[in-house]
Amino acid sequence: MTAASHIFIPVLAGILINAQGKIFLARRKPYLKNGGKWEFPGGKLRAGEQPAHCLQRELQEEFGVDATVYEIFDVAAHTMENQTILLIAYWAKFQEIPKKSTDHDVFRWVSPQQLLNYDLTPADIALAQKLQTRPFPGH
Repeated sequence: MTAASHIFIPVLAGILINAQGKIFLARRKPYLKNGGKWEFPGGKLRAGEQPAHCLQRELQEEFGVDATVYEIFDVAAHTMENQTILLIAYWAKFQEIPKKSTDHDVFRWVSPQQLLNYDLTPADIALAQKLQTRPFPGH
Protein backbone atom coordinates (compact mmCIF):
# COMPACT_ATOMS: atom_id res chain seq x y z
CA MET A 1 0.00 0.00 0.00
CA THR A 2 1.29 3.44 -0.88
CA ALA A 3 0.45 6.59 1.04
CA ALA A 4 -1.30 7.95 -2.05
CA SER A 5 -3.70 5.00 -2.14
CA HIS A 6 -4.69 5.27 1.53
CA ILE A 7 -8.12 6.82 2.15
CA PHE A 8 -9.18 8.69 5.29
CA ILE A 9 -12.92 8.74 5.98
CA PRO A 10 -14.14 11.28 8.56
CA VAL A 11 -17.14 9.94 10.47
CA LEU A 12 -19.07 11.66 13.26
CA ALA A 13 -20.37 9.85 16.34
CA GLY A 14 -22.72 11.11 19.02
CA ILE A 15 -21.98 10.36 22.63
CA LEU A 16 -25.59 10.92 23.66
CA ILE A 17 -26.20 11.05 27.39
CA ASN A 18 -29.43 11.17 29.35
CA ALA A 19 -30.30 12.64 32.76
CA GLN A 20 -29.34 9.36 34.47
CA GLY A 21 -25.83 9.44 33.00
CA LYS A 22 -26.46 6.59 30.58
CA ILE A 23 -25.13 6.53 27.02
CA PHE A 24 -27.16 5.74 23.91
CA LEU A 25 -26.08 2.70 21.88
CA ALA A 26 -27.71 1.43 18.70
CA ARG A 27 -27.35 -1.92 16.92
CA ARG A 28 -27.00 -1.80 13.14
CA LYS A 29 -29.59 -3.70 11.12
CA PRO A 30 -28.25 -7.10 9.94
CA TYR A 31 -28.14 -6.26 6.22
CA LEU A 32 -26.05 -3.07 6.63
CA LYS A 33 -22.26 -2.80 6.80
CA ASN A 34 -21.22 -3.85 10.32
CA GLY A 35 -24.68 -5.43 10.68
CA GLY A 36 -25.43 -6.69 14.18
CA LYS A 37 -22.71 -4.52 15.73
CA TRP A 38 -23.48 -1.82 18.29
CA GLU A 39 -22.34 1.76 17.78
CA PHE A 40 -22.49 5.34 18.88
CA PRO A 41 -24.76 6.69 16.13
CA GLY A 42 -23.65 9.19 13.52
CA GLY A 43 -22.38 9.14 9.97
CA LYS A 44 -19.98 10.30 7.29
CA LEU A 45 -18.97 13.92 6.99
CA ARG A 46 -19.91 15.46 3.65
CA ALA A 47 -17.53 17.76 1.77
CA GLY A 48 -17.81 21.31 3.13
CA GLU A 49 -20.02 20.26 6.05
CA GLN A 50 -19.27 21.34 9.61
CA PRO A 51 -18.86 18.36 11.98
CA ALA A 52 -21.55 19.43 14.48
CA HIS A 53 -24.03 20.00 11.64
CA CYS A 54 -23.18 16.59 10.19
CA LEU A 55 -23.93 14.89 13.48
CA GLN A 56 -27.23 16.76 13.88
CA ARG A 57 -28.21 15.84 10.32
CA GLU A 58 -27.31 12.17 10.72
CA LEU A 59 -29.19 11.82 14.01
CA GLN A 60 -32.26 13.49 12.50
CA GLU A 61 -32.09 11.22 9.41
CA GLU A 62 -31.59 7.99 11.40
CA PHE A 63 -33.87 8.60 14.40
CA GLY A 64 -36.27 11.35 13.33
CA VAL A 65 -35.51 13.57 16.33
CA ASP A 66 -33.39 16.65 16.84
CA ALA A 67 -30.25 16.65 18.94
CA THR A 68 -28.10 19.30 20.52
CA VAL A 69 -24.39 18.83 19.83
CA TYR A 70 -21.90 20.11 22.40
CA GLU A 71 -18.10 19.97 22.50
CA ILE A 72 -15.89 17.30 21.04
CA PHE A 73 -15.30 14.25 23.24
CA ASP A 74 -12.48 12.51 21.40
CA VAL A 75 -11.18 11.26 18.06
CA ALA A 76 -10.45 7.60 17.42
CA ALA A 77 -8.88 6.01 14.35
CA HIS A 78 -9.45 2.52 13.01
CA THR A 79 -7.38 1.32 10.04
CA MET A 80 -8.33 -1.57 7.76
CA GLU A 81 -6.68 -2.43 4.46
CA ASN A 82 -6.30 0.84 2.51
CA GLN A 83 -8.56 3.08 4.59
CA THR A 84 -8.70 4.69 8.01
CA ILE A 85 -11.93 5.70 9.72
CA LEU A 86 -11.41 8.90 11.71
CA LEU A 87 -14.21 8.73 14.24
CA ILE A 88 -14.88 12.19 15.65
CA ALA A 89 -17.08 11.93 18.73
CA TYR A 90 -19.09 14.80 20.20
CA TRP A 91 -21.11 14.99 23.40
CA ALA A 92 -24.77 15.38 22.46
CA LYS A 93 -28.34 15.08 23.77
CA PHE A 94 -31.54 14.11 22.01
CA GLN A 95 -34.31 16.69 22.26
CA GLU A 96 -36.78 13.81 22.66
CA ILE A 97 -36.42 10.06 23.02
CA PRO A 98 -36.16 8.25 19.65
CA LYS A 99 -38.80 5.64 18.93
CA LYS A 100 -37.53 4.28 15.59
CA SER A 101 -34.46 4.18 13.40
CA THR A 102 -33.72 3.77 9.72
CA ASP A 103 -30.36 2.01 10.29
CA HIS A 104 -30.78 0.26 13.65
CA ASP A 105 -33.04 -2.54 14.85
CA VAL A 106 -32.44 -2.07 18.59
CA PHE A 107 -31.21 0.81 20.72
CA ARG A 108 -30.84 1.33 24.45
CA TRP A 109 -29.33 3.46 27.20
CA VAL A 110 -26.28 1.87 28.82
CA SER A 111 -24.07 2.79 31.77
CA PRO A 112 -20.44 3.56 30.86
CA GLN A 113 -19.32 0.44 32.73
CA GLN A 114 -21.55 -1.76 30.51
CA LEU A 115 -20.39 -0.40 27.13
CA LEU A 116 -17.73 -3.04 26.51
CA ASN A 117 -20.27 -5.82 27.17
CA TYR A 118 -21.74 -5.01 23.74
CA ASP A 119 -20.34 -6.19 20.40
CA LEU A 120 -19.21 -2.73 19.28
CA THR A 121 -17.92 -1.77 15.86
CA PRO A 122 -14.10 -1.71 15.87
CA ALA A 123 -13.93 2.08 15.60
CA ASP A 124 -16.22 2.52 18.65
CA ILE A 125 -14.25 0.32 21.07
CA ALA A 126 -11.59 2.95 21.84
CA LEU A 127 -14.30 5.53 22.56
CA ALA A 128 -16.10 3.12 24.89
CA GLN A 129 -12.87 2.51 26.79
CA LYS A 130 -12.31 6.25 27.23
CA LEU A 131 -15.90 6.79 28.37
CA GLN A 132 -15.25 4.52 31.33
CA THR A 133 -12.56 6.86 32.68
CA ARG A 134 -13.65 10.38 31.66
CA PRO A 135 -16.19 12.49 33.51
CA PHE A 136 -19.28 13.63 31.62
CA PRO A 137 -19.62 17.33 30.81
CA GLY A 138 -22.09 19.33 32.86
CA HIS A 139 -24.84 19.95 30.27
